[in-house]
Amino acid sequence: MTKILSNMAVSVDGFITGRAPSPGYGLGDGTVLHGWYWDGDTLSTVVPGFRLSAATRRFVDPLAERVGAVVAGRNSYDDANGWGDGSPHPTAPLVVVSHRPAPPEATPAQRFATSIEEALTAARESAGDLDVGLMGAALSPPPWSTRSSSTRCRSCSAPDDGSSRNCPATCGSASSRPYRHPA
Repeated sequence: MTKILSNMAVSVDGFITGRAPSPGYGLGDGTVLHGWYWDGDTLSTVVPGFRLSAATRRFVDPLAERVGAVVAGRNSYDDANGWGDGSPHPTAPLVVVSHRPAPPEATPAQRFATSIEEALTAARESAGDLDVGLMGAALSPPPWSTRSSSTRCRSCSAPDDGSSRNCPATCGSASSRPYRHPA
């Protein structure tokens, strides 16, 4: 049976990216959260480019070997520039949850779905006997919370009531976006 997995690096204050994640800037200044993927002395046998500690590789590689498809949110997709027209996983196809149409540069390896249910159905079909990995804050509730609904500015992380696409704080950014978890 296909399992749905989520594996995230989270800061103690609950963030999975640095400040100002955006297209072309990826996770913002979040390398402090994710640097352990690249600063170890042991190459991953599954994910090219990952240099992990030996202990981390013993955890990450078996997990990555089990992934047959990845579901990501549109903001993660855009911030990662579409993962170079592929997927964040070297062999698993990508399903992106979005109410916007697929961009012209999307490839056949990138499917777009308008609901999490549609995305999970497509990902399970693609994964076969393997598992589905979830990526992105809007798709993966944090382990300490079963119910949450908040919105934060992408630039300064100020809380927002979601009534406007402009930051309610002093930064004035037009980059607030929802961060909602399923009930």
